[in-house]
Amino acid sequence: MFDPPKDLTPEQIMEKIVEMIWSPSFYEENKERLSSFVLKYLVPPSTLRRQYEAILLHDTWDKLGSISVKSLILHGGKDGLVFPVSAYYLAEHIPNVELFIIDEARHGVLEESWGLVYTKLREFITP
Repeated sequence: MFDPPKDLTPEQIMEKIVEMIWSPSFYEENKERLSSFVLKYLVPPSTLRRQYEAILLHDTWDKLGSISVKSLILHGGKDGLVFPVSAYYLAEHIPNVELFIIDEARHGVLEESWGLVYTKLREFITP
């Protein structure tokens, strides 16, 4: 199972995670706001390990085909936490789904690409 590096402080671990969430340019442009957010939600390595294990052990893949509502999957093409292959897998197994990959976005796709996300959401929910 996942075991965060023991030689890193929670701050250093979060710094590594930040690299997976936002592109360097977006983080630099929004550093003050994003840093305060990250510092507010620092978690100890044991919490990260439990979250990661829960993600790995939670298995509902066989239920995807029973989703009966129109669905939209928005995903960052450079997501380093939940790899894009996951979004493609979901799109292959959920009926009536639309997949929208934002190529340059990472895990923080909602913040980093809000304009594209907003436009896509409006298109999706507007008949």
